[in-house]
Amino acid sequence: MNGTTMVRERFMRLFGHTDCRSVSVRDGHRLLLAGSLMVAACGGEPTAPPITTGIIAATITGLPAGYQAPITISGPGGYDRSLTASATLQALVPGSYVISAPDAQDGVHQYQANSPSQSITVTASATPVDVTIEYQLITGGLALAVTGLPAGAAGDVQIAGPGFTQATTGSQTFTGVTAGSYTVTASSVTVGSTIYAPSPASQVVDVTPSRTPTAATVTYAGAGAVPFNLTIDHAYLVQATQRYSPAPSGSDVPLIENRDALLRVFAIASVSNGVTPDVRVRLYRGGTLVDTQVLTAPGTSVPTGPSESSLSASWNLTIPAALIRSDLSYLVDVDPTDTLAEDDETDNTFPADGTPRGVTVVTVPPVAVRLIPVYHDSTGRTGNVSAANLAGFIGDMAKVFPTSGVDADIGPVYTTSAPPLESDDGNNAWGQILNEIRMLRLADSSSRYYYGVVSPDYSSGVAGVGYVPGSPSSTSKASIGWDRGNSKGWVMAHEVGHNHGRRHSPGCGAGGVDPGYPYSGGSIGAYGLDLGAMVVKSPGTHFDFMAYCSTRWVSDYVFEDLLQWRVIEAASPLTAAAGMTQVMVVWGRITSRGMILEPAFVITGAPALPERPGPYRVSALADDGSSLFDVSFEGDEVADLPGPPERHFAFTIPVSGQTVDRVRTLRLRGPSGQVERRSPAAPRGAAIRAPGYRADRSGPARVRLQWDGATHPMVMVRDRTTGQVVALVRHGHADIVVGGGDLELLFSDGVRSAARAVRVP
Repeated sequence: MNGTTMVRERFMRLFGHTDCRSVSVRDGHRLLLAGSLMVAACGGEPTAPPITTGIIAATITGLPAGYQAPITISGPGGYDRSLTASATLQALVPGSYVISAPDAQDGVHQYQANSPSQSITVTASATPVDVTIEYQLITGGLALAVTGLPAGAAGDVQIAGPGFTQATTGSQTFTGVTAGSYTVTASSVTVGSTIYAPSPASQVVDVTPSRTPTAATVTYAGAGAVPFNLTIDHAYLVQATQRYSPAPSGSDVPLIENRDALLRVFAIASVSNGVTPDVRVRLYRGGTLVDTQVLTAPGTSVPTGPSESSLSASWNLTIPAALIRSDLSYLVDVDPTDTLAEDDETDNTFPADGTPRGVTVVTVPPVAVRLIPVYHDSTGRTGNVSAANLAGFIGDMAKVFPTSGVDADIGPVYTTSAPPLESDDGNNAWGQILNEIRMLRLADSSSRYYYGVVSPDYSSGVAGVGYVPGSPSSTSKASIGWDRGNSKGWVMAHEVGHNHGRRHSPGCGAGGVDPGYPYSGGSIGAYGLDLGAMVVKSPGTHFDFMAYCSTRWVSDYVFEDLLQWRVIEAASPLTAAAGMTQVMVVWGRITSRGMILEPAFVITGAPALPERPGPYRVSALADDGSSLFDVSFEGDEVADLPGPPERHFAFTIPVSGQTVDRVRTLRLRGPSGQVERRSPAAPRGAAIRAPGYRADRSGPARVRLQWDGATHPMVMVRDRTTGQVVALVRHGHADIVVGGGDLELLFSDGVRSAARAVRVP
């Protein structure tokens, strides 16, 4: 056997055949083991497998050592890789690749790539595609040195350049700024009594791309003494709130006649000082001087600028209520005896032209309000209001309302059969009692605002609710609130504010806000003053009392809006005896749970019809279905209820005796349907008959009343001695708080009512 034959036999034992063409790639490991054997057997060199992938060799330059570049490479088949440093990428599928190189920032300086985005083509090859990403620094720095000023003194330097504006008071280095030309402008400053002037006052600095800042210097030097001068920047009168407006007096918040005011005089000096000049105040009535007062300095120096935040920054004089009239004017001057040497002695007077400054004074009557202690028959709790704590209810309102005072009285205890008050008003008891207090005001034919005082058994939740009437002539001037601690006064002011047509001011979660309120977050906007306590109210920390915030005062905006309401109201007062006639009281509520038509009563009172038509109608129908009256109304908005919005109504509609006899049905209609109340059938012309009842003493100042609640769902109880309503009770029984035993019981069958006089021993 020759050598060739032996090789072929060994080849066959290794691969199982002698056909060199059928040796596959899978046999590669055996080909390697028998490389020389293949050469001998197959007559040539071994064949290497084909190359199917490519390579990218990426080089990144120009970035600081150790900095990770923000480069990404994307390509075929969803290939996506971050590249933070130079690297060789292998086994790449052939195709087009995109290299993205955004700007890089090392925390101070910015670098930009020579090619932020580039495409390359990778082929199947063992030779890499070389790519270089070269970054260049594009930012620099500006090192500003401010010299020549006394230690701790502030310069005044402005720097402006490409996309950059900055003010500084001393030496400072600005890094990472865009390369380009920067203008450095310096202004003179006053330190003590010396003026310091800068050099240069203006310069242009070229900032180059470099990690070393470009230097610039501003040198201050003393340029002489500052002229000492005193002036009066402004003076104003404030009762609760005032704007700082040196413009004519017409832009001031008006003053209320017959109410004390504080005159604040803001004297200022041209330089820091230690002087304490007097301020002279001259008061005029109709142009005639009536009083002169000299005020000593409130501090140890004259401020160099006005500040409303502290009474120690102004010269202050209380102006008594008797002088607050429309013909009042004032003239003030600082250092009236020229005790201090000044650069200019001619500018110490305010107003500067020497003409006394007039004031705008408005005459409005006191706010007349009646507080009603509410006795809850279902809980036995009574709202705690009496002569002893009355000031705690009305004091806050007297401070922030545009009024010369609050004319408050306390009505008799009112008894309600409403369910217990809940913190979230889940049972609608708050709305029911509010509607009853409104009904009470109508039945009393009173011109006062009515405020029911309740005593819930919780300390957090609904604290008060009130109507938001559409005009000062509305009859829905009623609200209720709790008797809790220090909050009761602000709750009352808030709810009576709603009765003056005020919506919420935006702040601390209040909804239903006034879209025209001018200050963000419900801030009071202008400085206020609690004159009684002599405490300034800052707009940075105080919020309008018609918001839901805890630090409350009144804004100039709300003060003036309330004043406008009160002026209109005073022009057309409602007298208690105006137009008294026989009326039918029709009242109820439109809630998310449905429409409620309360039992009607026929009484003697002042007519009160809807202010405007709306989507609801209440009608009186006779036996034959004919209409005896039909009124359209919108209903009054209720503020501060936590649930869905609801509207209430209460009207006193003039009716003749003949009409009353014919009424069989009362119908309330609205977009969601209708509800009715029907009077039991009776012969034509027959008067309604009162049910049987019992009225007995159940304790001191208590009467236990029982009647047939099925036929007469409600009873109005009136004290015959005072003529005032003391209860609206339901369910056929109630314990009623009464001052005396001489009562009138008005039983309603839902449509008509019958009166009975009773004397309870």
